[in-house]
This record gives sequence, structure tokens and C-alpha cells, in this order.
Amino acid sequence: MQEIGWIGIIIGLLGIFIGIILFLINNVLRSLDTLKDDIKLLRQNVDRICEGPILFSPNLFLTALAREAKFWGKLSIQRADKVLIASTIASEYIQEKDTIIVNSGTTVDQIPHLLHKKHLTVYTNNLLAAISVVPPVEGFNCFLLSGKIDPIYGATYDIDNLETSLRPIQANQIILAAAAISFEEGPMVSVLDTSNRLFKRELVRKALLDSWNPRLIIAADWTKFKEDIGVGAAKKSNAVLEIEDWRAVKATNRFVFVLTNPPDFLQTPDVIRAREEIKAFCINMEKGGMKVKIC
Repeated sequence: MQEIGWIGIIIGLLGIFIGIILFLINNVLRSLDTLKDDIKLLRQNVDRICEGPILFSPNLFLTALAREAKFWGKLSIQRADKVLIASTIASEYIQEKDTIIVNSGTTVDQIPHLLHKKHLTVYTNNLLAAISVVPPVEGFNCFLLSGKIDPIYGATYDIDNLETSLRPIQANQIILAAAAISFEEGPMVSVLDTSNRLFKRELVRKALLDSWNPRLIIAADWTKFKEDIGVGAAKKSNAVLEIEDWRAVKATNRFVFVLTNPPDFLQTPDVIRAREEIKAFCINMEKGGMKVKIC
């Protein structure tokens, strides 16, 4: 009788074990079916991508934001100053039916968005600026300039064809964001940012030489003022313009420099230098040179 009892227990345990195995096998089969469905859906999406454009997914955009946090982080630096500068340019200098060129940079990326209800035309190499006007309204035309996308600065550059691509644009306004600037050297960019330097240089030459006499608008918040660009191994920035061209820009009173002042309570060396630089630009304006607009 005792042996029969043990046999019953063993059979019971085997039944439980077999039940567990069947349960696991069933779940695995379900997982395999789900995996097959996922693979099928993935294959369909790949086929659709190969065939042509597909609807943009917000999730992909959020993924890009997270992955490129270093690039997107520039948006938050001095953002209040940048929005104030962009708003001032959009409201005080751009008119209906204008044709404008907006350079790359987070100081001016909001200008097309602020103007998108006006009847005008925008040409830009600024990816953020182009995205900001999607979907465009009737009467507002925005063109993203062709070229290779810069992996650091979020801009398009066709360096081999700069002059020929910009020459046909009959612009009234050319808006240039300065990564750094000084009264003596003019706009500057990082020594690593050759494409941006060449593009900015061509924009300024267009403003100086184009028969349409476009107004050049330079935008920079107060943190962008630099005493010098350094020399030798310490050199961090390159001047955008040759010194003769920069002198011509400073002497042209149809051009405008739109900027912000540092807060009154700050007295750091950088702030003191910025105030000295701003004063130099204002004195130049009083002598009939480039106008200064302090937001």
C-alpha cells in the first residue's frame, strides 16, 4: 500500500511537470508567432522605404533628439536672448513680399516660424528653420538650400557651388548669425567649421556686391563677443571675412547689427569685454557706419 502511495505521488508530480512544460511550450510558440508578425511588419516597412517616402514618425524624431543631445543642447543656451533677437528682426526689419536668406545657427532658427503668416519667400540652409514652418501656409514660400548636411551644425552646404547657388536669389534681406564676433575681426566661427565660414563669407559678399542692395542683418547675443581670435596653437576661431570686407561692412549704414546687452548686475571679465565691444559698434554707428539695434 505504501508503494502505491509513492507511485501516486510520483505520477502527480510528473503530471504537474508535464503541465508546466506544455505551458512553457505554448508561450514559446505564441512568442514565435508574435516574432514572425514583427518580422513580417519590419519587412513590409523596409519594402515601403525602398519604394519611396513614408509618413514621418514622431517617435523617430524623439529618438533623434535623444541621440543627438549635444547638438540640440545648443538650443537652450541664451535661449531668451536668441528668441528676443529673432523676434526683433522678424517684427522690425522684414516686410510683406520680402525675399530673405536665413543662415544657420540657433540665434536665427525661429525667424521663418515667426514670419510664416506673411506673404514672403525664405531661402535657408538652416534645417531647424526649415522644419519650423512645416506645414507652410499659403503665400509663404520656404526653400531649403541644397548641399551636404553638416553633422555638427545642422546646416546644408554646397561648398563647390556657393556663388552660383546664391547669385540668382534676389534677396532683400540676408540674415547671418555670428557664432562669435568682435569689432576688429568681425564674425568668427570655429577653426573646425570651414563650411560655415565659406558660406557666411559668400552671404556677406552678396550683401556688399549684389545689385539688389540687400540689407545684411548680423545677429548675436552678448555672450558671442570675443576680444581676439587667438594665434598659433591657441587659435580657436577663424574670422569669416578678410579685414577689407569687414571694414566695408562696418561702414555700410544700410546694414544692421541686432544684439543683446549683458545684464546690468554682472561684472565678470567677459561681461566687461562685451560692453566695450558693444560701445565700439555704437560709436561706429554714430560716425555713419553700420546700425546697431540693442534688443
